[in-house]
Amino acid sequence: KCEEIKQDSLLLLCVVTFGAVLAAVAGYFAAVKLGRCTSLKIFSTASFIVTLVLFKCISKFVTVALFFLIKLLQSSHDMITLIIVPELYPTAFRNTAMGFT
Repeated sequence: KCEEIKQDSLLLLCVVTFGAVLAAVAGYFAAVKLGRCTSLKIFSTASFIVTLVLFKCISKFVTVALFFLIKLLQSSHDMITLIIVPELYPTAFRNTAMGFT
């Protein structure tokens, strides 16, 4: 039976939040092995598909697992985005915030 996850359930919330820790590792290896643009497309598409599965209620355990997976995919996507965006600008523009010369 599907039940809502309450804020009291600290263990379940910790499991979901642990997805952000694994996201750093997953994002790094995906960016190195697959390339940044490809890994962004994979993480975005997978996150969308997993979010659609949330509409089907199976059990509390499956809901927590899906939230964990969504957190992992979204955090990996965000990490890779933080790597790509600065590289879009020229070095002279990126170094303006480094200080005065």
